[in-house]
This record gives sequence, C-alpha cells and structure tokens, in this order.
Amino acid sequence: MNIKKIVLIVFILGMLSCNKSMENKPMTTEEKINTRDSTAVQGYFQQIMNHRIKDTISGTWKALSTYQFELFKMKLETVKNNDSVTGTYQFTAEGKLEQGIMTGIITDGKMIVEFYNPSNPNARKGKAELSSWNANYDEMVWQLIQSSEQSSIPEICNLYKDVPKPIRGYHFIGRKKPFTR
Repeated sequence: MNIKKIVLIVFILGMLSCNKSMENKPMTTEEKINTRDSTAVQGYFQQIMNHRIKDTISGTWKALSTYQFELFKMKLETVKNNDSVTGTYQFTAEGKLEQGIMTGIITDGKMIVEFYNPSNPNARKGKAELSSWNANYDEMVWQLIQSSEQSSIPEICNLYKDVPKPIRGYHFIGRKKPFTR
C-alpha cells in the first residue's frame, strides 16, 4: 500500500516539475522575432487608424436629442502636421445654451479632448474621450472623463457626422426620349 502511494506521489511531483520547467524556458530566437513583428504590425495599424481619424474628424458632429438634452453639436478641425484637433461645441439642455472651445489630440485610436467656456477661462476644464468609430468613420462615441464645473454635458452619447449621400441613377432632365416604334 505504501509503495502505491510513493509511486503516485513521485509521478505527481514529476508532472509538476515538467510543467515548471516549461514556464521558465527562455524564448527562442524565432519567438522573439514573432513577438517583435507582431508589435511592429500592431503599431503600424495604430498609426493607420490615427491617420484615418485625422482625415475624417473635420466637420460638424451632432448627437440625436434625448431626454437629457435638446442639442449637442461639435465642429472640429485638424491642425496641420500633427495629431491635434481644435473646434467648438454647442450644447442645449432645458433651454440653457452652453458654448465653448475644444482642443484635443489623437492617440491610440481615440481622441482625448478638453473643453471649456471661454467666458470663464479660470474654471476647471472638462475632458472627454471620442472613440469607437464605425467602419465609415462617420459615427463615434463621446464618453465624459471629467466634467467642467458648470457643464451639464452628458456622460455618454453617440455623435454622427452629416455626410452627403451620393446621388444614384441618371438625371433625366433635359434628355430627349429615344424614338422607338
């Protein structure tokens, strides 16, 4: 009986030591190269996404009205040669209008913005994150990080960009009807 227990214990200890030796195994050259390459590819895709955001962020963004607010609109413009964005915002809730200035930076596939009312520049600035763009980059999510002192801007809302739809089909105005018999 004791021999069976000893064999079982030795077997279990052998399994554990094999498992431990696999955890402490140093990386091979091939594993190091694969890790380095995947990091480089991930960084490259991040740069492409940041560039795509910068190319499409300019313009007017609006949120659909809800029970919290009647209007939330932003007008954003990119700054040349870097990942900075500037703009203005307009927010109306319960008949009270709030307007201000926004500045932000594009990083890690999202945009971090600060917003404030220029009539009270000493007040605490609010911060928000713009992220979760759709495939066409004409819809994004606003998520409030830090509210300014007197702002009632919502914590989370979806913003949509007014993109003109292409006209499909032919315009028949001024065309002569072909004669058929």
